[in-house]
Amino acid sequence: MSSNTSDIGQAPALKWPRLFQHGVVFVAIVIAVLLAVKVVRKSFFHAAPQRTVATTLRPGTKLPLENVNWSNKDKTLVMVLDTKCGFCRASVPFYQTMLKRLSATSRVQVVAVFPQPEKEATDYLKSVGLQIQEVRQATARSLRVQGTPSLILVNSSGLVTDVWVGQLHNTDEEVFFTRLQI
Repeated sequence: MSSNTSDIGQAPALKWPRLFQHGVVFVAIVIAVLLAVKVVRKSFFHAAPQRTVATTLRPGTKLPLENVNWSNKDKTLVMVLDTKCGFCRASVPFYQTMLKRLSATSRVQVVAVFPQPEKEATDYLKSVGLQIQEVRQATARSLRVQGTPSLILVNSSGLVTDVWVGQLHNTDEEVFFTRLQI
């Protein structure tokens, strides 16, 4: 008789350990893919930034920022930023373009406002390549805006004429430049 006859009557070996290994690998792959999708979405597909006028700061109201000589120029652009704000950092190329265009006119002064101390804010501006002479320390809340970045256009009397909250899209950037008349 052959050696195969000894296998007759025995139950086939269970393959559970092998199936279990495949199941664990499958679950691990699914989790890895889900995490990768989350990271990609967070990195490249930000929620659409808001482009609304802040609810408590409206055109025609006095901007509560101390010690700014509003009459120094026709207009003052107040940039409300935060060194920890991702949308602020993402807006740096736009701000560089804006400052370059503003340097061609003497009608608009720029004031950067940060919640961080002025030294830290100035260091941040230098590190991202933005040259702004006047830097102040104040919170967005104290200026009655919803968050950062915010751009506030103020006339020579210290009255708000326009407010932009959030990172601007290309079309909003053109509206912004039109409102500044640059």
